[in-house]
Amino acid sequence: MRKTIAAIISYNGREFLPNCIKSCQLAELEILVIDNNSKDGSLEYLCSQNHITLIKNNTNTGFTNAANQAVKYSINNDFDYLLLLNQDVEFEKEMVSLLLVDFEENPSMAVVSPMQMNEQNEAEYQFKKICTDYGTDLTQTLTTEVKFVNAACWLMDLKKVREIGLFNPIFKNYGSDFNYCHRANYYGYKIGLNPNAKMIHKKKNQKDYEQNIFKSIKSYNTYFLALILNPLQDNKPKKVIYQLAKGAIKSFMTFNFRKSILKTNALIFLIFKSINPKNFSQQI
Repeated sequence: MRKTIAAIISYNGREFLPNCIKSCQLAELEILVIDNNSKDGSLEYLCSQNHITLIKNNTNTGFTNAANQAVKYSINNDFDYLLLLNQDVEFEKEMVSLLLVDFEENPSMAVVSPMQMNEQNEAEYQFKKICTDYGTDLTQTLTTEVKFVNAACWLMDLKKVREIGLFNPIFKNYGSDFNYCHRANYYGYKIGLNPNAKMIHKKKNQKDYEQNIFKSIKSYNTYFLALILNPLQDNKPKKVIYQLAKGAIKSFMTFNFRKSILKTNALIFLIFKSINPKNFSQQI
């Protein structure tokens, strides 16, 4: 029988953790929690849960490092599938079963995500925006291949992860999932979205990325960095930087100052970032 483990990335999410862990228990999954040095009582709560495996980091190492710790633990302990979770996720028991079937029916799938919903049972804001940006049809009734879906809830086939490799540590929090999808495609694998499997993403602010300029800046920076590192395309740093500079000027000239600021900041970020476009593979 195939073994599946759930890995929760934890950082100052005390209010969310009990329900996330309960979802994993109801799905009869083994549970691993990677805590990034939480200061809100999360660590004390996690230490009281004797049915989970806890890895405690001494600093906030970010999503990417914690996700890589989860991947390494899962592979070293002979699991077949890894359910990678944000701490503010809840789901019903059948979600995992539905996602596991996708791997049986679609051997080329490396990652499958459920629909990411909010508490009003609507597509979560950031998830919907990403789907719209990448042309994903959310009215589909069957699992469909997508270009990208954010890693709030990914079921990963660890046999394929061994070939694709780890999340690239050049990304600390944002962008590592985007880069991972590129690399999965490079190795001939697909990313899937199952419209019949659902989870709830309990963000405090559903439009956080739209309203928070700092998160928008980080999102823009890592988006263009991921473009440069995409092994499927010849996006040389100078080419992307030129396109960014051109876009920033155009946005300024059309009085779209917010986009001009985001693109200018991304331009500066890339100029000072040490980038090796060939270094896209992070082997385990």
